[in-house]
Amino acid sequence: MNRMRSRWRRSVAKGSLVLAGLVLGLLIAEGIARLAGIDPGIHVIYRENFRLSDNPRLRYELQPLSRDGTAQINSSGMRDRERALAKPAEVYRIAIVGDSIAYGLTVDQRIAFPQQLERMLNDRSQSGPRFEVLNLGVSGYNSDQIVERLRTLGLAHSPDLIIYAYSLNDPQTFSLELQGLTAMSREAETKLRPSQAVLKWLSNSRVFLLLWRSFQEPWTRPVRPARQSPDYLAVVSGRHVEYFESLHAGESWQRLQRGFAEMAGLGRDPDGSPRMLVAVVPIYLGEEGPYPLSGLHRRILAEAERHALEALDLAPFLMGSRDTTHGAFFNDPFHPSAEGHRRVAAGLLGWLEDAGVLSAPPPSQPQPQP
Repeated sequence: MNRMRSRWRRSVAKGSLVLAGLVLGLLIAEGIARLAGIDPGIHVIYRENFRLSDNPRLRYELQPLSRDGTAQINSSGMRDRERALAKPAEVYRIAIVGDSIAYGLTVDQRIAFPQQLERMLNDRSQSGPRFEVLNLGVSGYNSDQIVERLRTLGLAHSPDLIIYAYSLNDPQTFSLELQGLTAMSREAETKLRPSQAVLKWLSNSRVFLLLWRSFQEPWTRPVRPARQSPDYLAVVSGRHVEYFESLHAGESWQRLQRGFAEMAGLGRDPDGSPRMLVAVVPIYLGEEGPYPLSGLHRRILAEAERHALEALDLAPFLMGSRDTTHGAFFNDPFHPSAEGHRRVAAGLLGWLEDAGVLSAPPPSQPQPQP
């Protein structure tokens, strides 16, 4: 009996050492992955970050105070730090609207270009106003939803400048986020199952996501296209020029024109404030030959200017040496990498300098409405 107990204790001790070694090894691997900046190429969209909206035009929105991985959606429903509704004195406030590009999908919250732009502006502005750059981006939003979010939330924060980070798929009405939320509402699913809770916890690990991608991709690739957005399918199938041109024609082009017209008329004071800028973000289509959608960019920018909106093409800031978008600046065809977000912020900073914003006197406080 004593021998059996002794053998059992030795087995437990060995098992504990093996388990401790495995945990230590995983922690070391996780630390190395983070220090080396290894990107697993997967960004988890947490369903708790979204809720169906009572506004029929928005259809869904960010869930205030929900967690986005290591970051949090603030109490106003923005992927941003807490912001006062009333603009502080001597602050120049910029509101960024858009879809997942403005939101910063595939990068940490602090890396998204709105946050980088705020830091750049305050580093450069020594004697001018302080700057706040609010991130109102929502993954999956189309141009109609973006204008409505500006109307219902953005203008309430009294911005001096509104920047619409325009993505070429913005006229598209399909949304993976809305599709998922609608399916969940039909299932009346309100809580995570235990297995889902474990997956959510593990999704914070880069090592886990790397392993997930390695094991999942060979098996999911044959069925993945059925679950993908049509813009993604157009890119991977090589039909990108045809698809994005079709998105900017006919009914969808008229929808975009109405959106620009509505945006131009929102909250404009007699002096033309707030200023409004449409900044077109390119997509990554490989590095062979010149960027094939430059003409489409020019059409969109010309349409923005026709509606008295200022316009900026961000494609030159995301180009490589071959006059085409560079793979190092993108995590996937649509979403900039950390370096891509830095370049977008730098491009916007240059426009703001040329527009005289950095040298402008601090803006006066908006007068309260009677």
